[in-house]
Amino acid sequence: MPAQVLNVGCKELLFWKLIYAVTCSVLSQVFLFIAFLFIMNISLLHPIIWIQETFSTLTSFRTWLLLIPLASIIFAQGIICSKEYVFESSYRTNRIQKCLGIISVRNLFMICLHIMTSGLMVWLYRTLLGPDYGSVCRNCDTDDEHCLNEEVFYLILNGLWIGLYYFVKRSLSDEKSILFPVIQQRKLLTIKSNIVRKLNQAMNEAVWPTLYFIVIYYYRGTIVRDWYIDNFKLTLANEPISLLDSSVLLIYAWLFSTLFIFTMLSMRLFFEVFLTEHWMFPIQCELSHVLTLNEALSMNNIPIIQHLACLDLYMLALWNPVRRQQLFTLSQPGGHPYNWNNVLQEVLKLVTDFSSEINRATETILAPAAAAAAESLTIVNIKEKSYTSPFSSPNGLRNMSLPRPEPVDIVNVTKNEFLSNTVDKIKSSIADKLKQIATSIRNRSAIQYLFGDMPESRIYFLLSKGQPIIWAIQGLSFIVTASFTEDSYGIVQKDLPVILTSLVNLKQNLDKLNKVSIVNRRSAHCELFKTQLKTALRSAVRRSLYNICNIFGEYLHTSQMQITKEVCQQLQTFVHYKEG
Repeated sequence: MPAQVLNVGCKELLFWKLIYAVTCSVLSQVFLFIAFLFIMNISLLHPIIWIQETFSTLTSFRTWLLLIPLASIIFAQGIICSKEYVFESSYRTNRIQKCLGIISVRNLFMICLHIMTSGLMVWLYRTLLGPDYGSVCRNCDTDDEHCLNEEVFYLILNGLWIGLYYFVKRSLSDEKSILFPVIQQRKLLTIKSNIVRKLNQAMNEAVWPTLYFIVIYYYRGTIVRDWYIDNFKLTLANEPISLLDSSVLLIYAWLFSTLFIFTMLSMRLFFEVFLTEHWMFPIQCELSHVLTLNEALSMNNIPIIQHLACLDLYMLALWNPVRRQQLFTLSQPGGHPYNWNNVLQEVLKLVTDFSSEINRATETILAPAAAAAAESLTIVNIKEKSYTSPFSSPNGLRNMSLPRPEPVDIVNVTKNEFLSNTVDKIKSSIADKLKQIATSIRNRSAIQYLFGDMPESRIYFLLSKGQPIIWAIQGLSFIVTASFTEDSYGIVQKDLPVILTSLVNLKQNLDKLNKVSIVNRRSAHCELFKTQLKTALRSAVRRSLYNICNIFGEYLHTSQMQITKEVCQQLQTFVHYKEG
């Protein structure tokens, strides 16, 4: 299918998922505003008045005048942030590239968007706190001048600060990828089970930025306050506020920080719920704009589609015998297994590419260590050799005769040849000198720290993309085992040697990660190898090989099973249950 048609199918699939997620984010903000308004107008002794005041405030033109821009900004922010969850994140080889990626133009725009959202949110919610927090300026008690309402000024600055703080923290932590749930649930049930946890998380995360801003405002807040007073011709009516004595003001600042962080966390939750929902791709379809399973598996440029396709393959292989039969059928007319061949080709390509990248990344780390070990061994062997003088003889007696010189060929050298050789020597010496200078500069600690490659980061980046590989290899193994009884034409068995070879190669390359952890045992990032994803990858490969060997173990030595001797030896440990 042409790439243009594939893009149409992807856009149609992703468009509705993203629209639903962003719309839920906006609606949750409206619901949050109504709940906050309902709580702030609480009056248990006069419930009728309580409801009337809440309803009048909610339906007032001024409230919607502030609520509509806030909802619009959240909607735009959700659309822009969705790009982080949909498209593939770029890999940066060194620290300077990571720094440049953080201060990119898009991130600067996102910082401004976060600051606007948090500032406008505080501006909206502080109008519900009462007349004391109605405006930044108020009439002075002594004359007709306007005075600064420092409490409101502090809350607005704290709102701007929390937007900046949240984005910087999120960018440095690099928490941009969405996580697929272990068990697929209904969307409403997933939201209900996670929304309270997100609220508790927001309440905890809002504590530290609130405390940080207390310190910042205590030491540098007077500069911003005096600048605002001078530019807007205001006066300071009373003494500056004492933050340690204004407990109510600090509670409001923490509350507004909690509301903003909860809005961002709930937006991420809605993206996870809708983007990770299981989507059933058709095995074959005559409509050109509909994505089939093999086409979705091939979409490396849009990882979320590839994730959904691998998940669908896993669910198909595990729970859906009707769809499995579509893979085991032959085309009519012709009698060719097009469905199986297309799916298998994409799955093997995905697994082989991942295995090759893991191998390349580990070899980059292991090769210098192996070379250094070999060089040290060579030096030790040279030192152990006894020194033999050119004047000594084999029988231990001193040889008084000089060694015979080698015959020298006398060649006529013309003047042009001499000049050309001299120029070549000068060029080579200059090139060697420049290379030495570049190497010495590159080997300096500061330069190496900023511009040096980080081969371990490549492994971490690859492991972060391991979830679709787990689904792909497990789904492939379940299809192979099911074909023993369901595949009446034997179309899967003919590709069994290729499948086993790919899985064994992946297992061998994943086993090299243990050697990497031994070489770099003092690395600060070695804790990543203890994460669940690396363990899940190795367990998935072993489980897949066990599933296949349990069914086809007795047929591995037959003539029809054309696998190499090395692969057969590796599979014997699974046949005899010796692989741990």
